[in-house]
Amino acid sequence: MPRTGGMRIPLTEAQKQARRGNYRRYRERHLEESRAKGRELERRRRAAGLVEDRAKPCLQCGKMMDRHSKLCRSCYLSTVVKSAEEHRQNHRDQARQWMIDHPEDYRTYHREYMRKAREKWAKENPEKQRVIEVRHREKVRRETMMLLGGVFCAMCGFDDKRALQIDHIEGGGVNDPMRLKPWRRLSWIRDHQEEARQIYQVLCANCNWIKRWERKEFFEKGSPYAPSSSPEPLQLWPGAQSKQPFLLALREGSLAPARHHAPESQ
Repeated sequence: MPRTGGMRIPLTEAQKQARRGNYRRYRERHLEESRAKGRELERRRRAAGLVEDRAKPCLQCGKMMDRHSKLCRSCYLSTVVKSAEEHRQNHRDQARQWMIDHPEDYRTYHREYMRKAREKWAKENPEKQRVIEVRHREKVRRETMMLLGGVFCAMCGFDDKRALQIDHIEGGGVNDPMRLKPWRRLSWIRDHQEEARQIYQVLCANCNWIKRWERKEFFEKGSPYAPSSSPEPLQLWPGAQSKQPFLLALREGSLAPARHHAPESQ
């Protein structure tokens, strides 16, 4: 109790709680030290004859003990563990009921919690995370191909998955919003398999590029290189003006393959 001018001012309830918390935290930080001090104090009191004999049987197991409590230490610990387990089970029941009563809040909380947990684990285990990502991409790619007809080229039947690609039948893949999100594309294909087979197909790299050149799919709709019906000249950005003859020849299909000559010996 603090003193002010010789008078003792009683502690408030908040001050008492703060002192109990400070003492509890001190005990947690210096547990072994506190136990050693308690044992030494008990030994000195016994040596001085200040402690009377407290030997008595445990009420639960009947074992003789020297404690103030009614149970021996082993019985007390078993009771505490049981009570803690009951407390945990009660907490689980309350949490489960909260999840049932607040499904939207629980989904939001769980989604955010799992996202942070995944990010933390990925930072701590970069090598394992890289292996998991590669396996996941391969799994998504294979399942997508299976839903589109099989893991083989739709034109030539080539079945080496390393050279297979998912092609847009009518072209325009660069404008596909799911181009960089294969897992979302897979989810959409699962729900719209018939429609997906009218949009996507599996081709090998050779057949895919042959198809692009034959149909001139490299001129995407809306691209500045695409064929235009207007007589106006093709408008390019300033950095591509020097390449305009090459791009026009490429658009018309009259570009001859490049030939590489060996450098002349000096």
